[in-house]
Amino acid sequence: MSDLYQSLLVEIERLKAENGVLNKKLSVAIEGLEVLLFDGNIAGIPQKTLEAIKSYDKDLPQDDNLNEQDI
Repeated sequence: MSDLYQSLLVEIERLKAENGVLNKKLSVAIEGLEVLLFDGNIAGIPQKTLEAIKSYDKDLPQDDNLNEQDI
């Protein structure tokens, strides 16, 4: 049982680190789209993309956890 528990902890830590990297990448992408939206709204693509990305904000349970950690 201890080995299983240790394996799960290792996997959780790996996923946590991966989630952190993905969160940072997504933040950079969103900021870039926001810049495009204000500097060159080509066929509405930046706005549509931002809206699509932000539409998932409430669907992710980890977003609530991130918001709580920021406080």
